[in-house]
Amino acid sequence: MGILIDMDIKHFISGIQTINSGNVLTAILGVYGAILTTYTIYKQRKDKKPNVKTSISMGFMTGGFGASELFLFVKAANHGETPVVLSSWQLILPHKKQLIYPNANGQSHLPFTLEQNRNYQVWVPVKVITRSLNKYGYKNKINIKAVYFDELENKYISKDFKFDIKEWLKE
Repeated sequence: MGILIDMDIKHFISGIQTINSGNVLTAILGVYGAILTTYTIYKQRKDKKPNVKTSISMGFMTGGFGASELFLFVKAANHGETPVVLSSWQLILPHKKQLIYPNANGQSHLPFTLEQNRNYQVWVPVKVITRSLNKYGYKNKINIKAVYFDELENKYISKDFKFDIKEWLKE
């Protein structure tokens, strides 16, 4: 047994015509509101997460009587809204090796509370790093990274930094 549907085409068309610009505008505003709310919630959650950027650079310290020897600087900058307590740092070498300098000079001793929009930095003479790398069998150019750890066991890893051991052994 089938079902008979008696549909008047004029009635169907008049139903479509009742969708006016007011209904469309309401729908668009509803979708816009949902997207805006989702973005706001995402942004608030992201801002509460630690956002520390680690970088490596080389340079000289100045003061007193001119420039110093060449140093490797390892910096952590807090771009987030949450303070982070840095507990340690190290250099990451090829083949999953690490190089640690527990007595490196820095702005203060670790652990260090890194507040919002602040940075922390340690520095080690390049010749000291070069000798260490050479002692452990590294002879040429390598890529190194730096990593800071916080007290919650988060890692903040830098981008690769090219380090030429052979060049710095000449110094």
